[in-house]
Amino acid sequence: MKFKQLILLGPPGAGVSEQANALSKRWHIPHVSMGQLIYNAIAKESAIGMEIRQYADGLVPDTLTIKLLRKRLEQPDVMLQGWVLEGFPRTLHQAQELNEWLSVVGQPAAQVAYLKAMTGLLINRHSAKESPEPTSAIRRRLTHAQAE
Repeated sequence: MKFKQLILLGPPGAGVSEQANALSKRWHIPHVSMGQLIYNAIAKESAIGMEIRQYADGLVPDTLTIKLLRKRLEQPDVMLQGWVLEGFPRTLHQAQELNEWLSVVGQPAAQVAYLKAMTGLLINRHSAKESPEPTSAIRRRLTHAQAE
């Protein structure tokens, strides 16, 4: 199998996590979820997790998310097999940092796929959750995600 590095992007509710998981299983490569990395770091009370915990109610600074992601991408399974990444990058700065780091460690640039979905479908998916958000809140989240 050819070495794979894929970044999956898309608005909330587009199924990015599900597709990343499916591709990870199909290609037998690690699924790297930024959200899961953050959750695990906080749960383990690691040094970086304790720093991240301070931002639980807001956005975690790029320096911390990039540091956490690099630590994961430097692990042998990922370095040897490749990866499917979701939840990162969320900003142009994060994308540039990831590209620069890949170049420094001699890895090829990652391929990127953007999952599109109609706004109505995204709203229906969010509304179908156990604790659905009001439609106005869902629309704000989708608008914010598109701006990123």
